[in-house]
Amino acid sequence: MWAYVAGFFDGEGSISISGSQVRSPRFVIQIAQKSRIVLDKIQTFLSTRGINSRVYARTDAAHVNGMHNLYIGTADDVLKFLRNVRPYVIVKKQTAEDAMRLSILYPSLRPKGKRF
Repeated sequence: MWAYVAGFFDGEGSISISGSQVRSPRFVIQIAQKSRIVLDKIQTFLSTRGINSRVYARTDAAHVNGMHNLYIGTADDVLKFLRNVRPYVIVKKQTAEDAMRLSILYPSLRPKGKRF
């Protein structure tokens, strides 16, 4: 199943840095899809592997046509996700590895006490 999730992430997902004046910057994972059913199944699979995520309907003006996102936002969960999809991703392999390396260089981007 990890290969399927990695392929889905490769085609429909993104890795980005999120943060604000209140919160420290951190990596987040998002997977966008019109079919919520697929994202719900991925979310269920991730939760059985100890990865917290949420699925929500996009409400921004550019995506009002029924788009949904699966969102992984904590450093621990992003790390677990990247470790598990890394062997299978093709398109985002370099980006995933860069995110892991940046977390080493900038400890505020990774969970406390964790190494990749």
